[in-house]
Amino acid sequence: MLPAWLEPLPRTDPSAHGVLVRGAAGHLLVDPGWGSRPAVAELRRRLAAAGTAPADVALVAATHFHADHVGAIAWLQAAHGVPAAAHAEEAALVNARDPRAADHDRMGHPVGPYTVGRPFLPGDVLGPPGGPDLVVVDAAGQTPGHVAFHAPDDGVLLTGDLLQDGDVAWVLLDGPEDLEPLRTLVRTVERLAALEPRIVLPGHGPPVVRDVPRVVEATLRRYAGWLEDPGRALRHAGKRAVAFWLMTTWPRAGEAEERMAAEPWLRAVAGAVHGGDERAAAAALLGELDRLGILARRGGRLGTSSAHLPPGPLATGPGDPAAWPPARV
Repeated sequence: MLPAWLEPLPRTDPSAHGVLVRGAAGHLLVDPGWGSRPAVAELRRRLAAAGTAPADVALVAATHFHADHVGAIAWLQAAHGVPAAAHAEEAALVNARDPRAADHDRMGHPVGPYTVGRPFLPGDVLGPPGGPDLVVVDAAGQTPGHVAFHAPDDGVLLTGDLLQDGDVAWVLLDGPEDLEPLRTLVRTVERLAALEPRIVLPGHGPPVVRDVPRVVEATLRRYAGWLEDPGRALRHAGKRAVAFWLMTTWPRAGEAEERMAAEPWLRAVAGAVHGGDERAAAAALLGELDRLGILARRGGRLGTSSAHLPPGPLATGPGDPAAWPPARV
């Protein structure tokens, strides 16, 4: 049974799941999700189903700044003035309108403008007014500022992209020799496991409410295999990235390979696995998704067969951090 203050907000791809942390005088919203108009509409429905409204959110906090986790912050701030909290390293990039904010330079995913007014560091404590205290835990690896939020009294851990049941957090290496992000992820998983959580709420997949050690063991085993063969890590990241891209764009079939080849996330995969040939990497990834039954064809366009929200423009733009208006901190 979940504690009364904890309200999971399950979301539909391409959005990550969110979590509402209830307080007596306002709530904390962790990872509000993707920022497209369909995704924001879903967020409003999920909050309404939880008996609350965006105006009741006192603070929004990010486990990390990837667009599927933080995209809706732009709308929450523009429409409702909700302040945001994030790791100090990621907050500095966001507030500087740096092209590296939200990993935009590496991933190319659009994310609307927002400002972080409450930077934090591991060891700091967050929580809604009149609600539980959440301790910020270092969970670096996928991004340098990735964190988890820990409620030790209830054994609850909010993990962002980590400790998924059935999958693992992808990592985009700069090449097969770039193993430090993987080693960092291993140390992070071991750090989270040492907290001995009873309830884990990841941003993808179902809640883990029993047998957390099994998920930890499966995650470490997967990463150990990637350390032996880093190409597997890059192929995994490529498949995750292309599935996300297809969900959010549904390109014309005849243009898909060419458009994919121009995506920044494809370059790392192409360089490590396909000798730098972006078109070959695009064709290989689309072929792999087709073999797995994930690729869908509809009306002359390519997408994915898994359930997901329809593509749509950002609720609040522009989507490039370098084009955002200056931050007002």
